[in-house]
Amino acid sequence: MTRATQAMTTPKRGRFRPFRALALVFGVLGVAFGLLAHFASPAPQETDTADVSGYLPDMEIKKREAQHIGAAALQLYVARVRAPLADPNFFIGPIEIGMTYENFLKIIPTPESLKAAQAGVIGVLRTDKGVFTAHFPTAEKDATAFRLSYTQTFRFHTEREITEHLGNLWGKPSTSECTRLSYGNGQDCRYQWWPVNGVRVDAQLRVTNDRLHGRPEITLRVDAADERTEGRRWSVGKVASAAGG
Repeated sequence: MTRATQAMTTPKRGRFRPFRALALVFGVLGVAFGLLAHFASPAPQETDTADVSGYLPDMEIKKREAQHIGAAALQLYVARVRAPLADPNFFIGPIEIGMTYENFLKIIPTPESLKAAQAGVIGVLRTDKGVFTAHFPTAEKDATAFRLSYTQTFRFHTEREITEHLGNLWGKPSTSECTRLSYGNGQDCRYQWWPVNGVRVDAQLRVTNDRLHGRPEITLRVDAADERTEGRRWSVGKVASAAGG
């Protein structure tokens, strides 16, 4: 057999193509990692599509004020500082600024909900929408609440949903500040609205997430205080301390 005949009958050997081999290797690796990610991903978690307002109590809405600029705005600010509203109007759920101690006793379930404090009496009310507290200067039946607090924890709603709800109630906060937490992979944000119908309102949002794939836990705390009453109580206490000394 001649060399020409051998060349025609002998099968040709394919040349090694490195680029095609690399593409094949990367393709196999991509499929493998895709399968691993699919089986390693956590199962879909339960979600709650209900509006966050359904999990919050009714709260006082800020009354609209006429907008001023320049000297008129400065005069309005000075008037607020010197003479706040004669009758502050603010409520959180079943409690409100100015409610009497006697009326508060009608809504608490047990006497254990009352706590003695250095600055008077604190009443605690626990409900499915959070924990409410009212601060009274004394335990007399006609004593009026000068500070309110509310606390609730959320797992299925975001910080943005909560802050938007508060903004719809009281507008843009006067001050705001957020700091990172050294634990729990979270942050602590504080907002203040002043005045809201004659009351200073503070809100704290603490976000923590201890689990790698879990939902963050958000704790909301709202404090509303009648600064006029707190100022008078501070002045009286200071005078009494000086007299005792």
